[in-house]
Amino acid sequence: MRKVIIIAIAVIIVVVAGYLLWPSKSNQLNPQEKACVNSGGTVSTSKCCKSASDFPNSCAIGACGCSPENSHEVKICDCGDGCWNGTKCVNNNREINETSTEQAIKEILAEKYDKDIADVVVNITNSNELYAVGSVFFKENGVQGEGGMFLAVMGQDGWQVVFDGNGSVDCELMKNTYMFTSEMLTGFCD
Repeated sequence: MRKVIIIAIAVIIVVVAGYLLWPSKSNQLNPQEKACVNSGGTVSTSKCCKSASDFPNSCAIGACGCSPENSHEVKICDCGDGCWNGTKCVNNNREINETSTEQAIKEILAEKYDKDIADVVVNITNSNELYAVGSVFFKENGVQGEGGMFLAVMGQDGWQVVFDGNGSVDCELMKNTYMFTSEMLTGFCD
């Protein structure tokens, strides 16, 4: 009887030690998987374009829209009714656009033209979760200075300004490659 009790205690010790020392599943997740799960998503897999890596931005068009022969399997974050913006699950219509669009465009243009972000003024005249159009000007000594127009699209890695300035817009490129609608291009491609 004493041997049975000792064996039972030894088994319990081994089980408890194994439970405490074995890494939990949450510790095995990489940072993107953790961000997905923590923002309400589910880690899954999907066929996406060969150029896409794990966890492509599902709020943008294109990452997972290639033909089967030009696709490979990658990990994705399934956000249910929302979408994965590259860092978290968001509501497709509201959270993407709140202040992030204006801020992202300001950051892009400030970097491109080597300006302080406080001196970049962006006026978005038309936008949705995938496109933004408007005007921009740069303050010089606190006064409105040079400026122009911009066209931006939501890409795999966030917002991208695909045109800025005062010159002619390549309307065919904007319509056929970036899929801007005629309404979005009013004032640019009339």
